[in-house]
Amino acid sequence: MKILSWNCNSIRPKKQDFQDFIQQIDRNTIALQETRLKSSDRLNLPNYTTHRTDKTIYTGGGTALMIKSSIPHHATPINTTLIEGTVITIERRNSTPISIISVYKSPRKPMDPIELRNLFQNRWNCLIVGDLNAKL
Repeated sequence: MKILSWNCNSIRPKKQDFQDFIQQIDRNTIALQETRLKSSDRLNLPNYTTHRTDKTIYTGGGTALMIKSSIPHHATPINTTLIEGTVITIERRNSTPISIISVYKSPRKPMDPIELRNLFQNRWNCLIVGDLNAKL
């Protein structure tokens, strides 16, 4: 499984460059953070299924996961309030499913251990990628 993670800090002005880049590399899954997309914005790539969590209260934030359409998967809900995230669960033949989570947490919000535990809740195999703005 080849995964790309990118904190794009607004993908709208970079969409064409992003699409050109993805055509040059072979990735099964693409995790995006700080997409800053509105629900009316499109984000589609040929041969990929896109799952998004857009920020609706104010501009900024937002996460997305794009996975090759040929990979069996489904979107999975996440129970967090301070950490933004998009989750997919990949079904694997003869093996337990694996969840991939694209996360973003604003540096203005506190790091809450309960929120971190919620990312792993009910997920035996889990990969978290993104920007938690975790500082010492």
